[in-house]
Amino acid sequence: MNILILGSGGREYSIGLAISKEDENHTITFCPGNGATQNIGSNINIKDYNELAIWAKNNTIDLTIVGPRTTTC
Repeated sequence: MNILILGSGGREYSIGLAISKEDENHTITFCPGNGATQNIGSNINIKDYNELAIWAKNNTIDLTIVGPRTTTC
């Protein structure tokens, strides 16, 4: 499953870490992520939500998790 997590904080890292420990077959991408998130997935830096939607569609994102304080990527 391809998962996109929006946010750059510790909560988003913790969510990604829990998912990665649950099942290693998931591909996790963070937007924008932080220094620690790149250890369990990949970080992208797309600031425009329309561009992010296109990226998600092109990369067959199955699930998007939005962090609680996400206002922009």
